Amino acid sequence: MHDYWLDADCLIQSKNGAYAFETFPVVWKFLEQRIEDGTLAICHEVGKELLAGKDALADWAQTQKDKGVFIIPEPAVFRTMNEVSDYVKAHYDPHQAAEFLDGADPWLIANAVVHGDRIVTHEQRDLHTSIRKREVKIPDVADHFGLTTLQLRELFPALGARFD
Repeated sequence: MHDYWLDADCLIQSKNGAYAFETFPVVWKFLEQRIEDGTLAICHEVGKELLAGKDALADWAQTQKDKGVFIIPEPAVFRTMNEVSDYVKAHYDPHQAAEFLDGADPWLIANAVVHGDRIVTHEQRDLHTSIRKREVKIPDVADHFGLTTLQLRELFPALGARFD
């Protein structure tokens, strides 16, 4: 199926920083090609976050949506979403849990759990000593479910990308 699931933040930070559309269009073409060949995936909920912007990334996301690449959750993802929700509610402050569960991140994790894949995100683990004081971060929850997380800059060599 898909090898890697993209988080919105890795795309948002990339277009705002190191891989701006106007400076590095080759990066975005590479991502499109890997989405089209099934190596990369964008879940429907992440797609909605990308489309909410009013910028070049939203335009790019609309093109991806028009190609039908946003993955609609299947029944197994809904069941796994319940497991992700239960875990987050049991281990994090109710306010932090509610905020996390209201976004696309738990859906991203649920999709990756169901498909046994990796998540590409720029989020970092929250290193607070008390889990109840932590902000809920994708890498922390992904660890619980046995998922691998990596950043976009780590994805490129993993896929053999060369931007000459």
